[in-house]
Amino acid sequence: FAYKPTWHSDCFINKLKSVKDIVTLGLCDTTDEHVSCPPHQTPASTMSSFEPVEPAEVERLIQQLPCKTSPLDIIPTNIIKACKAEFAIVISSLANASFKTGHFPTAMKNGWVIPLLKKEGLDTNELKNFRPITNLSTISKIIERLALSRLKPFITSSVNFGQLQSVYRQGHST
Repeated sequence: FAYKPTWHSDCFINKLKSVKDIVTLGLCDTTDEHVSCPPHQTPASTMSSFEPVEPAEVERLIQQLPCKTSPLDIIPTNIIKACKAEFAIVISSLANASFKTGHFPTAMKNGWVIPLLKKEGLDTNELKNFRPITNLSTISKIIERLALSRLKPFITSSVNFGQLQSVYRQGHST
């Protein structure tokens, strides 16, 4: 059962505003007049562009894909996997064009939103009891992984990255 993507917007916008306000208050709660809010740290380096994508890298990602297909896929995942060498050339060209221009094709930004109940027994008439799950097209997910593989080393080597950060880091589960 699927809802239109707008059903949850007010609920989640309000949650995000609330989190932003709490974080802002926490960062600004200081008695030291010499501390900026948030504290400014000069980055050790800057990132101005992504490294180019090679078809071999895309082939490896295609090989690792699960065999499930998104409702937004025009081409089933099993066909992409069967023709990975051919698709790798096309996807790497698309990724390189996107990374070079800083734009992602609008047609590939669509997602299929499915509301899932957070836990059994919650009132299904309350929108806040649902968690939105978004399915993207397989090609969008591949390009997202390519971008992440270029961003991650830069972010984790930043002076602003907390070395004790464990959430959402591979090999750092609790």
